[in-house]
Amino acid sequence: MLTYVVHHKIDTLLELWEPFDFNGFSFSAWSVDYQAGRQDGWLVEKAIEADTVEEAYRLFSLQFFPLVDRIAFIGQCHTTAELETFIITKPNDNRFFWRYAKKRGTVSLHFSGDEVQSLAALDQYEEKGDVFRYLREATNATSFYTMHVMLVSALEAMAGTTDETGRRKANREYIANKILKDKQLCDRLFKYKEGIRNQILHGGFVDHGMHGGTNYNSIVYNAIINHFNDCYGLKIRETAKGVPRTITGSYDVWWHWCEWVKDDTRISLQLLNQKFDAADGHEYYTMIDEPDDF
Repeated sequence: MLTYVVHHKIDTLLELWEPFDFNGFSFSAWSVDYQAGRQDGWLVEKAIEADTVEEAYRLFSLQFFPLVDRIAFIGQCHTTAELETFIITKPNDNRFFWRYAKKRGTVSLHFSGDEVQSLAALDQYEEKGDVFRYLREATNATSFYTMHVMLVSALEAMAGTTDETGRRKANREYIANKILKDKQLCDRLFKYKEGIRNQILHGGFVDHGMHGGTNYNSIVYNAIINHFNDCYGLKIRETAKGVPRTITGSYDVWWHWCEWVKDDTRISLQLLNQKFDAADGHEYYTMIDEPDDF
């Protein structure tokens, strides 16, 4: 077994003036502006025993992300870590794996001729449920979970029916055959006890292992756009990139194997990000090929 150390940023509104340790994790402030009384997130470090660097990050993640959920609950503030920057190091080794991530500004999409025509075309659409409220909330969502719940709610609103007792229900056959056009996908989302939607809404565990890294939200979103374009004459651009766009939650991401070359300075995730942002890291680190013995 080898020892790895994972250094990971947490993006949060929570202020941390006193570092603390918990269950092997060391938490400290990412950066502090004492004059303004403001911080920019947290830094967490933890040593992990594993056979490979991939296994080390997997074990770290299994412990870390559920802990971030609890910190967010207790702190009552925006707190997230999934897309944040991290490095993985080994004691007495200058090589490291680095995933750089930084929030980026948003880019607007225009609303003109085709969009105005699409708005007019929707006047002919008979709403069976609150479809467009759920779709708006899906557009505003910044995580897989919240977006997923809103998208499947929109699907059910689009396929809403009322039975003889007056109870509202969704026509799953309509969802599978007319909107998604994929029965296997529909089962993956809605199947009793097993579907991702069912697991989320009934309090089950839905992690990367369950959806396997497949971006079901993007698939469902595109299916809904295609359905409205094909069936109701809308002209929503299917070629638009990075949609639905949100004002938060967008990141620039880069990753590489590197070597620290500044002998008189300790490897620092904060310093790495600072130097990368300034395009001035050559005296601190250099990029290398993936090592076989890390």
